[in-house]
Amino acid sequence: MLLVAVAQRLRKQLGELDLARIGGDIFAVLGTDARCTPAALHALFAAPFSIDGQDVQVSSTLGLVRLVEHDGSGPDALKDADIALKRAKTRQRGGHFYFSRSMGVEIRERVRLMHALRRGFRRGQLFLAYQPQIDLANNRPYGAEALLRWRLEDGSLVPPDRFIPIAEYSGLIVEIGAWVLREACAELMRLRAAGHRDFTMSVNVSQAQFRHPQFVEVLRRALVETGAPPAFVELEITESMAMEDPGHLAEILAAVKQTGVSIAIDDFGTGFSSLSHLQRLQVDRLKIDRAFVSEITDSARSSIAEMVIQLGRNLGLSVIAEGVEDERQAQILHALGCPLAQGYLFSRPLSPQDLRVWLGTHGLG
Repeated sequence: MLLVAVAQRLRKQLGELDLARIGGDIFAVLGTDARCTPAALHALFAAPFSIDGQDVQVSSTLGLVRLVEHDGSGPDALKDADIALKRAKTRQRGGHFYFSRSMGVEIRERVRLMHALRRGFRRGQLFLAYQPQIDLANNRPYGAEALLRWRLEDGSLVPPDRFIPIAEYSGLIVEIGAWVLREACAELMRLRAAGHRDFTMSVNVSQAQFRHPQFVEVLRRALVETGAPPAFVELEITESMAMEDPGHLAEILAAVKQTGVSIAIDDFGTGFSSLSHLQRLQVDRLKIDRAFVSEITDSARSSIAEMVIQLGRNLGLSVIAEGVEDERQAQILHALGCPLAQGYLFSRPLSPQDLRVWLGTHGLG
């Protein structure tokens, strides 16, 4: 009834303009720049619609294409308008967005990269690198963070910040994430077999992966199939994930904790955590974001890192700092009571073979 009422108003108000309903609640309008302005189209929804004796107020979100700047076919123009509409929805519902040529290039590049990633994953182009984590009290290795990498056939690397969002958007991250968990656990077992038994493996988990109904089962299977001891496996979730739906997340984390695996909150300090939620989530470790570590030598701006360390101490949580790049940062973190750190000061991410060599020269095992 609402759709009918909207169509009737559009047809009445727009008059001679071409109008069509092209999706569930999506209408297309074709007309001149003068008639199809965002203000004019939004104004059509200012008054409520009368539905079965009730007033229903709805808003409109617009994706617009200027045909004078468009050199494609009619279907291409509709696709581009839909791209602009999706962009408008992500930015501000009730707003509008004009399609630009660069957006089309960007979308096509994302689709190309998505297909290449799917193909590359099947062909074994993805691999893990391991960045050591250090105990600042004795400068000995504590563990490593498993980091996902993608090497193309020509040997070049695709930056993670380019392909991981594509993997998340496409849903491929669920399958890739399951592989990462198994491979990281298998590498932990290879390290233990080589004598490095007091060593923790930390694995990042994306939001799409973590909220998948089968995630806990995938985790259990990885532990069972590899034989990895849960006490030496840690999952990292971002602070924004932790705060999005704390009630539901607490249930998932409780199931994860039953496996014996520990939980760290990555990028801590970049969001706005509720401390009551933080306590409910039963996490084990806070990870200080590199942005705050880089500021730590500036006494006027070291307060956030210090606050996270103090918060961890008060809540009985361990703390690790990432992005430590010089000795001065490490000294200050240690003096503030931060027990663990990782960063280029200690080591860049390493291949499994290089990690074993590095461990052999750093007094573990």
